[in-house]
Amino acid sequence: METDKTLPVRRERADSVRNRAAIIDAAAIEFTSRGKAADIREIAHRAGVAMGTIYRHFPTKEELLDTILFEQFVAWEAAALGRGAAEPNPWNALEEFIADAVCRQAAHVALSERLARPFTERQIDECAKRVAAVADTVVARCHRAGLLREGVTGEDIVQLIICLATLARSPSEGPIEYRLDGGADQDSESRAIERARAPWMRQLRIGMDGLRPVHGTLALPPAE
Repeated sequence: METDKTLPVRRERADSVRNRAAIIDAAAIEFTSRGKAADIREIAHRAGVAMGTIYRHFPTKEELLDTILFEQFVAWEAAALGRGAAEPNPWNALEEFIADAVCRQAAHVALSERLARPFTERQIDECAKRVAAVADTVVARCHRAGLLREGVTGEDIVQLIICLATLARSPSEGPIEYRLDGGADQDSESRAIERARAPWMRQLRIGMDGLRPVHGTLALPPAE
């Protein structure tokens, strides 16, 4: 049976949960568009909370960013693996994974900054490791089917994604309205049409053609 003393405690806990959710939603918008330049004051304003409330939940801006990216990556990872498993052709699954990752990275400033870190730093970053794990899974499936040139690794695919995302973020490309968590602001058919018209898709097709075994006559340097 609840008493008059327990009701304020439960109300305080409920307020804390709501505040945390509001902070994460507001911070996700700021970090997506501004990356590390995101302003805690603007996040507090968007969330409708005091700055002190943010720091009670997240002592540093880096911890807030880590929390947001991790939660979004968990959702994205599950969606990416699900789409890959649903695609019967491993080669198509690889191309779709790369294209989708490019769109999401190009639209997410904080993610681009995170993946642009040196290889040694990405090895210990949980979010970057999740990208690499999905890439390894898709690449291994292509290798088993004999569709990928020998020596290509998941890290090669991650590097290709980073390069293409840099091109996709150029002003001439226009905005790409993807969400990292697997959602999107446009229906899938419209996204596919816009993506097919994007100049970076030409570079992806050229790169994909170079990954085929038939073009694998030039020896690759050892993978790191």
